[in-house]
Amino acid sequence: TENIARQEYEAAVNTYIDNLEALRIAALSGASEAERLCNLTYKVWRNAIYKERDSDTDRYTVYDGKFVEDFNSALGFLFAASSTTSTVSRIESNQMVVKEVLKDLQNPPEGLDKQYNIASSMYDSYKALTDLAADPSGNLNSFSEKKGKLVDDFVKFYEQLGNQMPEKFPLEE
Repeated sequence: TENIARQEYEAAVNTYIDNLEALRIAALSGASEAERLCNLTYKVWRNAIYKERDSDTDRYTVYDGKFVEDFNSALGFLFAASSTTSTVSRIESNQMVVKEVLKDLQNPPEGLDKQYNIASSMYDSYKALTDLAADPSGNLNSFSEKKGKLVDDFVKFYEQLGNQMPEKFPLEE
């Protein structure tokens, strides 16, 4: 029975490690998409304010050959664009997946509490970043600073979780 308990523990640990890795992969995918959208949002916002032309932003900042009157119009055009609405939909779907994977991690096997705590912190920065991408707020500078901090925090916890990932137990033959 001791051997059976040991095998069950090892199987639970291996499954938990697989779920931690699934969380890292899914969160990285969503965070990367969110960062790209935040970067484009920043460029549109900035170029609308400073009336700077750029092939990535002109479709949102320039109308009939003239710059839009204010940056809110440019951001409105950006978030009304089908490419942006589909990006936001993908981010929101990813949020649901990541949230479900995190739920599966709530009761770690003995010895993996530290990994759960890091995963939970990574999720918090991931969620804040993806929320910011889908619904930008603040002013240009505060938005940029918040995005930078959230990306840095996410990367820190993502790497920390990777570094704290234990080896899986070898499967019994």
